[in-house]
Amino acid sequence: MGMETMSWSMLGADATGLDYSQPAIDKAELLRDELQLDTQFVCANVYDAAHVVQQTFDIAFVSVGSLIWLPDLKRWASVVAKLLKPGGRLLMNEVHPFINVFDDEDQNVEGIGVKFPYLDAKPLNSECAGTYADLESQHENTKSVEYSHTLGTILDSLIQAGLVIDRFVESNDCMWPRFKIMEKVGPDAWTLSGPVLNKLPHTFTLTAHKG
Repeated sequence: MGMETMSWSMLGADATGLDYSQPAIDKAELLRDELQLDTQFVCANVYDAAHVVQQTFDIAFVSVGSLIWLPDLKRWASVVAKLLKPGGRLLMNEVHPFINVFDDEDQNVEGIGVKFPYLDAKPLNSECAGTYADLESQHENTKSVEYSHTLGTILDSLIQAGLVIDRFVESNDCMWPRFKIMEKVGPDAWTLSGPVLNKLPHTFTLTAHKG
């Protein structure tokens, strides 16, 4: 709903946010007008962003939970590169793909088991009534497809698009209860307990620039 994009506007940036959902864009624009900001929002498929926006930027920001919905990372990385000015930077904070190999159903305090492949993972088709925002919500369309990308695929896609990786940091920070056995340790902060405490990466932060 545009909150992250509008936070850039609040810091003084000339910010543009993109989403493929028109209802999400409509809500974002209502919030923007209420806050009296000049944030711009565009409704489009991310692969069409460079064509639709027709503007280049100093910074491209990619937030948690973006890449899992994209089937083609090379095409995505190419779009990011096209949207950046020479010397422009990519800032990314994303879910660590390694955490997605573990079973999110059969868990106990002694640990969690491996369920999904890390290499050569196939698209995961699922059907769920709720969402990560509200597990109890009801929807007419409940099917989704998720794509698992390795760290190597993510990094290589950016490199092949002409971006230079400046920094890459892995972290056990998690801002939502990824697994049922996680314990809340602070505002928007969750952790695994037992023998895997602080031993698994949940997110990564990456910065790169366009050469």
